[in-house]
Amino acid sequence: MRRNRDARRRPVVRLGDVATDLMDDAVIAGAGHVSVLSKAWRELVPREYFGLTAVEQYRDGRLLVTVDSAATKYALSRRLGDEFVAALNRATDGFAEPSGRVRRIAFRVGTVPGVDNTARMPKGQSRDAR
Repeated sequence: MRRNRDARRRPVVRLGDVATDLMDDAVIAGAGHVSVLSKAWRELVPREYFGLTAVEQYRDGRLLVTVDSAATKYALSRRLGDEFVAALNRATDGFAEPSGRVRRIAFRVGTVPGVDNTARMPKGQSRDAR
C-alpha cells in the first residue's frame, strides 16, 4: 500500500511530451549539421550540379541529398565517391567529433528549391501524381 502512495506524490509526465522534447533536441542538432554540410556541399559539388541539388538531412553518418532527376542522381552517385566524402569531412572538420563524420551520401529524387522539375516531365504528368 505504501508504494502506491509514493507513486501518487510524484509528478505525472506524459510520455508524448518527453518524446517530443527528445525529438526536438535531435532535430535541432541535426539542423546544425545540415547547415554546415550545406555550405561545404555548395563549395565542393561540381558546378553543373550545384543548382540541381539540396542537402536535406544528416543522421548517423548518412547525408541525404535531394536531386532534381534520376539522371542527376545517377551521375552524382557515380562521380562522388570516397574522395568527395573525405573532402566534405575535411571541409567541415567532422563537426569536431567523430560521430559527426559523413560516412555515406544518399540521393533521392525530389523537388529542389529553385528548380522547375515539371519542365522535365512528360506532358500531362506531374511529380505529385506518382
